[in-house]
Amino acid sequence: SHSLSADTTAESLKLEGNELYKQKCFKDAIIKYSNALLLPNISPEEQGVLHKNRGLAYFFYKDLPSALSDFIQALKINAHDSKTNYWLGKIKLEQKKYTEAIFYAENARAVNQADKNIKILLKKTQEGFQNLLAAFEKAEKGSNALGLQDKNLMFLAKKLALTNADQIESLFFQSWCKTNVLFNHTELFWGKHN
Repeated sequence: SHSLSADTTAESLKLEGNELYKQKCFKDAIIKYSNALLLPNISPEEQGVLHKNRGLAYFFYKDLPSALSDFIQALKINAHDSKTNYWLGKIKLEQKKYTEAIFYAENARAVNQADKNIKILLKKTQEGFQNLLAAFEKAEKGSNALGLQDKNLMFLAKKLALTNADQIESLFFQSWCKTNVLFNHTELFWGKHN
């Protein structure tokens, strides 16, 4: 039947992509996986595997936005795949989005508790979040001591907030916004938050 031949072709393209990936020819592997994904009648499971494999190739090709997009597509098909969750956690860690990184690392660990890499990732994401909290406390203390005279400190606080917009709201509203220490016009600041 037609669908069987399409599946076979997708499978052969995937295997070719896997070989290229092993040889660290990531760009060529991406092309193979992309061609396989264009074929008609491939199963959702196969699509998930192709997105995951292409996501890995993109990751090592240093194209994080494309890797992220592929891993999210793979996760829509199989939400409990520990490898997909692991790599999403790694990307979010690189982007310093610690709460999201922790979320994906926890998902990966729930499926695969013995994996050492997952444990290491979880530890790094938690350490990253703790460091972020420490940086906030330091900035808060410094701003109090300096009476907001230090423009560098304001810049640092704003930069931290923008890179971690997903996890900042709770921190802001728990500490700074409550006392209005750093931002008197929080609504202007949060207007930039997509």
